[in-house]
Amino acid sequence: MGAYLSAPITDKEVFEGDGPTVVYGGSSMQGWRRTMEDAHLAEAQLPTDPTTAIFGVFDGHGGSEVAKFCQRYLVEEFVRIQEGETVEEALIKVFHRMDDMLRDTRSAHRCARARTRAPSSRSRGTNPGWHQDDDERAGEAAPA
Repeated sequence: MGAYLSAPITDKEVFEGDGPTVVYGGSSMQGWRRTMEDAHLAEAQLPTDPTTAIFGVFDGHGGSEVAKFCQRYLVEEFVRIQEGETVEEALIKVFHRMDDMLRDTRSAHRCARARTRAPSSRSRGTNPGWHQDDDERAGEAAPA
């Protein structure tokens, strides 16, 4: 049946949490695809502004690498870019930054590792379903 299963996988990954200004919850399901291709994040408060939260769903479109890459680096780059920008300007710039990083051959190894290492969700709050593993960052160079 190609990239699809003969029956959907209906097990759900559920996460929830809260921050100073938000309470959130989410769920994902693999469905008919052979592997989970999507990724999502919930950052209940940013280190630079505890009243700002970022939530995202990244559709794998036939593969998980780019979705998990964005899950892993979007918040970090947003925080770096945000200084001196409005939230709207920083969001536009961070999506362009993700494109630039993905085009950079130095990021190719990060995409390949994302296929097997990253979970499909990234959630931070006082009661998250999953925390980004600090060990995952060990030894990685900061994005250019």
